[in-house]
Amino acid sequence: MVWNRLMEWLHIAVLFILLNILWIFGCIIGLGIFGLIPSTVATMDVIKDRMYFKTDYSYFEITKQFFKSFSLAFKHHKLILVVPTVLLIVFILEWFLIRGVDILRAGFMIPTTLIIFYLLIMILNSSYLMTVEKKIDLSYFKFIVLSPLVFLKSSLIIVLSLITFFILSISYPLISLFSIVLFIFTIHRVLKIDYAKKGWGVLD
Repeated sequence: MVWNRLMEWLHIAVLFILLNILWIFGCIIGLGIFGLIPSTVATMDVIKDRMYFKTDYSYFEITKQFFKSFSLAFKHHKLILVVPTVLLIVFILEWFLIRGVDILRAGFMIPTTLIIFYLLIMILNSSYLMTVEKKIDLSYFKFIVLSPLVFLKSSLIIVLSLITFFILSISYPLISLFSIVLFIFTIHRVLKIDYAKKGWGVLD
């Protein structure tokens, strides 16, 4: 009994490390701009299915499911897949530029940081939405843009979780092996509750 439990936890740890690698790989093959949201959608698709947490599922099957979900993510409207990521990259680059100039840092550092957080929350919301809706088109665009405000409680948890996981990854380098997926797993659970209250998805 104890041995079986230990093997289950070991399987989950390896699963998270594998998904961490696959998420990064998905972002790379998508050149960041085209890979960030599909990688996040694929990760959420795998972790939402509890059967993959069982030891009788091979890592090949999990990898296969990840790339299947990754490719299916592109059926959603391309503007929703690309625009938030492009804006995020632009504002991150701007953040580093502002950081290096004293005059700009005083007036623009905080607003730029808040915009980056807002865009990250938008991306996570759109990624989750893509796991519960068959096809996301431009009719969802307004909702996705406002989603950080619609789900304000989840947004605050996302910000706090992001900061926490970032600090932990710096303090304990081993955590970085699975920190991205652990963060996505945490946020997926939080968003699942909020979206279920609004009629999207089903609470287990």
